[in-house]
Amino acid sequence: WAFLQHELRRLGVTAVSGEANFLFLRSPRTDLAARLRDQGLLIRDCRNYPGLSPGYYRVSVRTHAENLLLLAALQEIFASPGA
Repeated sequence: WAFLQHELRRLGVTAVSGEANFLFLRSPRTDLAARLRDQGLLIRDCRNYPGLSPGYYRVSVRTHAENLLLLAALQEIFASPGA
């Protein structure tokens, strides 16, 4: 998860690891889950967790190849209008 966490932070996303196989994210983009779903990638939108607002997400740490797909999709999203 260290690689994924480092790369997410490089994209400007706050990424916090825990004891499980996922990272908790805070992003200025509130449409990440929908945008990634359009590309066939699923992340957990955590806006309905008590005390959290839009822009909080949870992502599973997957294989290196799958993590690279996620990072490429995020890079594309952040480069698009509305970022």
